[in-house]
Amino acid sequence: METPNISPNEPSDDKPVSAPAKFKFGIIGLILGIPGLGISGSTLFLIYIIVMAGGGLDIMLTSTQWRAIIVVLYSGLFLGIVGGILGVVGITRGENKLVSITSLMLGVLMLCVCSAITPLMLL
Repeated sequence: METPNISPNEPSDDKPVSAPAKFKFGIIGLILGIPGLGISGSTLFLIYIIVMAGGGLDIMLTSTQWRAIIVVLYSGLFLGIVGGILGVVGITRGENKLVSITSLMLGVLMLCVCSAITPLMLL
């Protein structure tokens, strides 16, 4: 009996050949960056409203509320920065350039916000 000449690249009738799934780091970075921007932006807006309403944050908020606001703020910043890092990985891998650059820009924005807020939080 002769064996059929089947190359490993040709699909056979028995089972389908599928390519391994590639992660799209730029898209994942954008998915993380946009909610990060929303979370940290809304938290910053809340802090701005509280400060402009009169009094300081120490007068209007208890220490537990203040800690909760800080945790939410830095969680959003963390998501944005991780999204930016994944955008850089997406650019280096040659994925969708627009999506990767957008997530990188969101990460840079979040990094700038984080570096500007950290000294203010230490006061």
